[in-house]
Amino acid sequence: MQIRLTSSIVSAYAGSDGNIRWEGIANITVTSEDNPLNSTDHAFRIVDQGNIPGEEGKKGVLGLTPLGENVIYLSNHILDRTQATEGENTGTGKTENGKGTLERTGTHESGHSANLKHPAKGTMDGNLMHQTKRPNAGMKLTKEQILQIKKDYNDKKLNRGKQTK
Repeated sequence: MQIRLTSSIVSAYAGSDGNIRWEGIANITVTSEDNPLNSTDHAFRIVDQGNIPGEEGKKGVLGLTPLGENVIYLSNHILDRTQATEGENTGTGKTENGKGTLERTGTHESGHSANLKHPAKGTMDGNLMHQTKRPNAGMKLTKEQILQIKKDYNDKKLNRGKQTK
């Protein structure tokens, strides 16, 4: 799981546009007594399907992250799904039949942690912040989204420490 998430975050949060270039970096480790979670860490919490806080009983919810907060909930039912390597969903982070994967959902929810919202329907083809069910969902971020993350970080609107352990 760590390698899959790290790789997808690094890939999705890297790019360039004109004279601006950005790089994605991720360091994901498992917490333990010897490696405890601290208040500034981002926590990926894998929960049973239908048990995402605030979405209890809803079997179709893949993940949830309050905007700007550093706790990311992911449903365990997406862990065994693999990204399409052929067909129309190649490069989107979705499975061959268009379902969400750990790579896409974890990376998408990281965007919410960085204060990114879902774009309007029909805009930003291939964008990471579209919900998986949107036909134009993908794994790309725009320069404007990256600059918004940087601005929100500088304005102390991110990493609000909502996870506790």
